[in-house]
Amino acid sequence: MDLVTLWLGLTAAALFLWNLNVWLTKRYDCRVVCSGGASSHVERRWKSHHLVYVPTEFNEGILQRCPRMSSYSPPFFLAHGTVHSIWSSALRERVDDFPAYHRVPVRLSCGASVSIDWSVRDIDRRRKTILVLHGITGHSMASYCKHMVKSATKRGFQCVLMNNRGCGGNVLHTAVSFNAARTSDVREVVKLIRTEFLDESTPLFMIGFSMGGTVLIRYLAEGDCKGMVRGAVAISTNFNMDRTAAFMERPYSFGKHVVNRAFCKRLIQWFRVHEHVFRTHSQIDVELVYRCRTLREYDALVNVPTSEFESVAEYYAACSTDDKVGLVPVPLLCLQSADDPVCLAECIPVSAFQTNPHIILNIAPGGGHVGFLENARLNSSSWMEDCTLDFFDAIVADDLDHR
Repeated sequence: MDLVTLWLGLTAAALFLWNLNVWLTKRYDCRVVCSGGASSHVERRWKSHHLVYVPTEFNEGILQRCPRMSSYSPPFFLAHGTVHSIWSSALRERVDDFPAYHRVPVRLSCGASVSIDWSVRDIDRRRKTILVLHGITGHSMASYCKHMVKSATKRGFQCVLMNNRGCGGNVLHTAVSFNAARTSDVREVVKLIRTEFLDESTPLFMIGFSMGGTVLIRYLAEGDCKGMVRGAVAISTNFNMDRTAAFMERPYSFGKHVVNRAFCKRLIQWFRVHEHVFRTHSQIDVELVYRCRTLREYDALVNVPTSEFESVAEYYAACSTDDKVGLVPVPLLCLQSADDPVCLAECIPVSAFQTNPHIILNIAPGGGHVGFLENARLNSSSWMEDCTLDFFDAIVADDLDHR
């Protein structure tokens, strides 16, 4: 037996024992929390959800139409969030029977370029539509995007996916990259889709994954979405970037040495593609960027100077949504995992969901980061797709009932 085989075997055994230990000792609070003490009740079961919402007639009706909303529990072999996240990414990398995209380039008013990829060539102005926002360094071909599009197509939706500046093959014209502090790009794309591709009465929904969810919530909270967006779902969203970054910087932690460095490595790979553009910016030291090891270091060297913030703390405060989600004026479902290794459950502003009647929080007992697998089958759909589309269909059904 060579050393590589031995190392792989020991690693696999360690991961199995780690998962087994978590599964045997895990206990979660399941709270269906509504505003008003009489409506609150608590159950202690580890296979349960934490639902938080204001018990309006609309919200109660939506949840009744979505029985799968509180039905998820992770497979026992994916009891740990980090393992679940890695496994999900590997298991669902390939997507079979996937519709080809039809790309539409978009030139923004500031001169930057993005693009939108339609899941259909013949766009139907009256067909219910979903706009999908990818995560950090992602694009429309990311596996989580393709799985959502595949599932949505089967449910009668047409999808359009936004590729941000410098992502998905887009040319980066200026040294201003995709970041969670800027919502103007999304605002222009939503307006374009509404005016050029859809009828006024056609329901437009939105989905945001990870950092895409952060941008989504910030856009919705600004209020421009009223009359434009019928509903939205944010999946594995980072509500407080400073606390999350600090968590992933703990000494000798898995988050620091694996998760944080993995994200940083992907950002540097993206930066390398557009290096010639960033060299034109007087405040960016390219060689220092290549020596980054954490997200905070990268943000300090790239996103802070290009977004004209004074510090990383100021940038993270602008990106965070814990103080903004309470302002969202349209139906919004936030799907979070209690064991997300990237977007901490402790950072979720639960009180906002107890006071804003438009938003619903669902913390699943597991699922990792953008995972939520239900089995070990290759390329199978996940609970996050089913739950998201159930939510949108419930809104459509409610609209039909009240016509």
